[in-house]
Amino acid sequence: MKIISVSYCPNDNTLYRAVFDNMTYMDFGELFDIHYIQHRDLRRRRKYWMDNYSCPYKRDLLLWLIPSPILLTAFLLNGSSIDIKKNIDELNAEWENCPILDR
Repeated sequence: MKIISVSYCPNDNTLYRAVFDNMTYMDFGELFDIHYIQHRDLRRRRKYWMDNYSCPYKRDLLLWLIPSPILLTAFLLNGSSIDIKKNIDELNAEWENCPILDR
């Protein structure tokens, strides 16, 4: 699995739409939430990740790299860079190196 593009979402309740190499798409990012690529505050970014890791369901989605709106929001909008393109490349590399799930 690989993300080939990210654009603004035409739906009213999410910010972005990711298109994958198999031509499926997934909407992610809450419309009224501010993310790291917007606020650039490392403390808020760490808090976001700690909140997600405190919930077992979300933690499993993140640790197993399961394609989901939670994973996309975490990696692309609250990832290690404020540049969404770098975050896309990082997630694609993680998926390529993930031996657990056959994508």
